[in-house]
Amino acid sequence: MQEARIRLTEAQALAQELKNLRDERGVVDTAFCSFALSRLENDIASILDSIPLSMQRRFVDIGKAQLEFLKKLIAKATNNATTTSGKIPEMLDEYIDSAS
Repeated sequence: MQEARIRLTEAQALAQELKNLRDERGVVDTAFCSFALSRLENDIASILDSIPLSMQRRFVDIGKAQLEFLKKLIAKATNNATTTSGKIPEMLDEYIDSAS
């Protein structure tokens, strides 16, 4: 019975330490990381989406094939960024496994 109380007290102390660290912004939840990467992806996507039109305006003699190729590369990059933000929990598991 005493051992159970000690374990409970230790668990409560650890939970409080983690809460304090989170309140002090020393640690963040993986959900926040996903949220932040999602926002970053949106910011980057808006810039990437404007590149083909900017290139076309700046270099009027650029061919359609080159613009289409550029659009495809930009779409790939945007999709990769979107996918990455959803993989945060998996990446965390991989990181913890490799650090052990």
